[in-house]
Parts: sequence; structure tokens; C-alpha cells
Amino acid sequence: MKATQGILETVIYARDLDATEAFYRDVFGLDLIERVPGRLVFFKCGPQMLLVFNPDKSRAADPTIVLPRHGTEGAGHFCFRARDGAEIDAWCAHFAA
Repeated sequence: MKATQGILETVIYARDLDATEAFYRDVFGLDLIERVPGRLVFFKCGPQMLLVFNPDKSRAADPTIVLPRHGTEGAGHFCFRARDGAEIDAWCAHFAA
């Protein structure tokens, strides 16, 4: 079998979706694709998607939402791609500013 084509989406969890939305939209410059207040925010990140769910609202089944349940606790990890050390340095300066 051939290797996968890459990652389609990454899911993270945050309870303060307003602050999370502002960070990924305004600091990272990601395009907001979908927002359900208090429940989720979705961003386009290159050819991938970054999905952010409020675990308190997305764990329980909700017949009005077609998405499957999401929710987890504990540490997680995801990484944005950078071309080289110069781009990483530029992002570090951007975050510091």
C-alpha cells in the first residue's frame, strides 16, 4: 500500500474559543472557515485544516450537529511546517512582537 498523501486535519481543544480564534486568525493569519459559538472554530491552513473544539460542548452527542463527537484531556502536540530556520526565527520575532 502507498503512503498516505499527508495530514488532512489536526484537531485541538480549547475552552476559550474567542481567544483561540483571535490567536490563530490574527497572529497566525489563518483563514476562519467555520464557527459555531461555544462549540468549535475551523481554520484553513495551507491544504490542511486546523479544527478547534470546546471539549465540554463537543463530547456529548447532539442531534442538531452532523459532526461526530470530539473531546480529550491531557497533553497533545502538533507542529506547523516552516521552510527553514530563517522562517522559524521570523515567527519567533512575530510572536514576541
